[in-house]
Amino acid sequence: MRKSLLTAMVATLVLAVPAWAHDGHVHEDHPHAAPHGGVVRTVTPFHFELVTKGKQVQVYLLDDGLKLLPTAGRKGFMVVQMAGKTQRVELKPSGQCFAGALDLSKASTYAAVVSLDIDGKTYRGRFSLPAHTH
Repeated sequence: MRKSLLTAMVATLVLAVPAWAHDGHVHEDHPHAAPHGGVVRTVTPFHFELVTKGKQVQVYLLDDGLKLLPTAGRKGFMVVQMAGKTQRVELKPSGQCFAGALDLSKASTYAAVVSLDIDGKTYRGRFSLPAHTH
């Protein structure tokens, strides 16, 4: 009886976690072409594109049709875990994207959460290397 109850509880958690993850506005269930050569994540109702260039990261804010949205007056940050360390990187408007100083070019693995404040609400997108869809 205990074993079957435990099995049922574990099965419920395993099935509930993916559904719960989608309630947080991060939907990574289908790939998108990256207009700037980065990685695109759906953060309903937007898309975030993360581009790494040398010692800089760029985040493009895109609409549902993958068209650029303005960055002026908006702010954000990125929290990155790599090599056993966590770093916070401020993302500031820089032309058509948000930019921050961080070298991810040599990272073999990392996990990052990009947070952008848009019209008084915070939106978060998750990125990782190697890339994971969920």
